[in-house]
Amino acid sequence: MNYPSIVVELSNDIKEIEIIPIGDVHFGSPEFNSKLFDETIDKVKTQENLYCILLGDLIECVTKDSVGDLFTQEGTPQTQANAIIEKLKPIKHKILGMTSGNHENRVFKSTGFDISYYIADRLEILDRYNKSSFILFIKFGIYRGNIKKKHSFSVVISHGVASSNKKAGKLNALLKMSEVVSGADVYIMGHVHDFICTYEENFIVDPQNKLVKCKVSCLLTQGAFLDFGGYGYEKGYKPLAQKYGIVTLGYIVKHRNDERYVKVRS
Repeated sequence: MNYPSIVVELSNDIKEIEIIPIGDVHFGSPEFNSKLFDETIDKVKTQENLYCILLGDLIECVTKDSVGDLFTQEGTPQTQANAIIEKLKPIKHKILGMTSGNHENRVFKSTGFDISYYIADRLEILDRYNKSSFILFIKFGIYRGNIKKKHSFSVVISHGVASSNKKAGKLNALLKMSEVVSGADVYIMGHVHDFICTYEENFIVDPQNKLVKCKVSCLLTQGAFLDFGGYGYEKGYKPLAQKYGIVTLGYIVKHRNDERYVKVRS
């Protein structure tokens, strides 16, 4: 039994990277905040050790068979996909991983065509794409002075599934990720259009060495690139802050006994 995984190796010279999870863009929605999205893309493009992960729902993707307003979205799923590809091309070399969302899956359910696969193919990152959740192993730097080894950080990525619009329900959906895959450094989920960040501390048993190790994991959900209105307004949901977390992964060399860290800032 295996869980899908993707491995990305970065330079030995790097001791710290930052990651912006980008999801729930909903390009083509009347509420799409193009200014915030363009600013985020420019930030990834211009900052050297800043990378991104694509969490799905990059496009609005309303079809005649799906929920949503077919007549208010801008363009078709095809033109939306082509447009988001052009916006992401300048940072395609800095995309560490990509998954699909329920909006893109509308096309797959109707036709069997994976439009997220098409986007990944055009961005030349098919080796970093998985349609569903997966574990991303990011390797960089030098492990304890051994130039043949790199530090490896684990990030569990999922677009997410949550039916509740309450903060507690969203948090519960996020925490369930660590029940499926335990012991990762970071868990990142989209879908809920809300920025939530928490930390969990668990004991991990190492029977081979007769040890019990304490593992601290960071869990977060991301906000959406949407202004208030549309579906949320019609359903009476309150507006959500347009905030997202930036994840920092790194290590400090201390007498060849490296100290690793994971931090999140908004």
